[in-house]
Amino acid sequence: MDSDLNRFFDRPAFGHPQEDAFDAGHRQVGGDHYFNPIQPWDIIRAWDLNYWEGNIVKYALRHKGKGKVEDLEKAKHYLEYLIENYDELY
Repeated sequence: MDSDLNRFFDRPAFGHPQEDAFDAGHRQVGGDHYFNPIQPWDIIRAWDLNYWEGNIVKYALRHKGKGKVEDLEKAKHYLEYLIENYDELY
């Protein structure tokens, strides 16, 4: 596993959103679907993912807690775009 991800997985679980109001990693705007030991942006940053890859990860990880099937459709849409434009993007 990527060494940056190991560091993130070793973090304690997030507390109440107001406890660390000045730490963006501990504050959720618009819901509580990201209060997990690791947030999608941690994975996106650690793996240096581009816009399309990052959105695939984000929507796939949050679907159970927020958008359900709609979020899976969004992840699929970004994946389809990535496949269709692979040569141009990479």
